[in-house]
Amino acid sequence: MAALLIFVLLIVTFSSLRAGSLSESDVTRQSAQSALEQLQTVQPENINDPRLLEQMDAVIQEPYIATLWLFAPDGKIVYSLGSTAMQGSIEQHTSLQVQRALQALPAGMLSQHQQLALLAADAIQSEGEHNDVYDHLLEPVHDASGNWIGYVGIAYDVNPGISAAPNIGYMLSILGLVISLGIYWLSLPVWVFLDARQRSERAWIWAAFVLVGNLVALLAYLLVRTERIDAVEKPL
Repeated sequence: MAALLIFVLLIVTFSSLRAGSLSESDVTRQSAQSALEQLQTVQPENINDPRLLEQMDAVIQEPYIATLWLFAPDGKIVYSLGSTAMQGSIEQHTSLQVQRALQALPAGMLSQHQQLALLAADAIQSEGEHNDVYDHLLEPVHDASGNWIGYVGIAYDVNPGISAAPNIGYMLSILGLVISLGIYWLSLPVWVFLDARQRSERAWIWAAFVLVGNLVALLAYLLVRTERIDAVEKPL
């Protein structure tokens, strides 16, 4: 029971540390916005301009930047690099709900770049698995004349702790969780084995049963043991 209590307390502590590492941080958002500003200074001739692509390669190396995307006006993914990168076209990665929502809108209600923005925003979050540790930004790309030529998307760490090496407190919490859970799990079959042997029960069988079934198996043993005790103590 002591090991179980320690395990529960460590779970609460670990959850608190995890929640803190997933809280939004101005540090990482400012880094992402700074990266987008660097891309805006390029003023490419078109979405395939080598200067823009070179700048994308440089920006992906910046702190807290996880993934970059570059979307052409026709929906083609021109550039994608990082942990949640994808290839092909936007439509291949957008959810069915968003596609149906666009189809339900009156014709001409959204402009081409507004539709692309909606699809691109959905696509960069479509991977889903990392949406708790990454935030996302989407910005238009303009040429030197101010004409819209596409969109750039970015996924960045929600908190500096995401990409930082685990500290000693975090590692000790994990170690404590493993040890306390192991002690708790093994203590039950050991107790059942000793108790069953004293009562001339099938100790090894019950111990193996509790080792696999844990608390449920322990309750089953206690019920059977109680019934047998009652049977012994009941007068003839």
